[in-house]
Amino acid sequence: MESLGHEDVSTNTASDNGSLGHEDRHLDILKIDIESYEWEVLRNILSDNLASRIRQLNIEYHVFNAATRNYVDLLQIYRSLKEAGFLRYACNLYRFDNTTKLLQTECGLINIKFDFNKYP
Repeated sequence: MESLGHEDVSTNTASDNGSLGHEDRHLDILKIDIESYEWEVLRNILSDNLASRIRQLNIEYHVFNAATRNYVDLLQIYRSLKEAGFLRYACNLYRFDNTTKLLQTECGLINIKFDFNKYP
């Protein structure tokens, strides 16, 4: 399996949603595991007002490269997810690999503000 570089990862959620014909649809589960680029995708989901259309998020968080060194910014994204209605129901912390002290966590979040009447 070929590894994707940053240039291959799309983080433009609104554009991707439109090109896929998903403008007025909801997502039951959105799984994000893109090796530290999840922060940019989450920022775009929040700024594009797409969070209300997602019932559940499963995210693997990474905080170990230059792109994720601004911890204040990462905390603000996490707080914004909570404000959008996402509550953590599960979380596992583990090592990224056996040779470093880098950690990652996989979390499940449920959107308690999801409108089941709007998106049945």
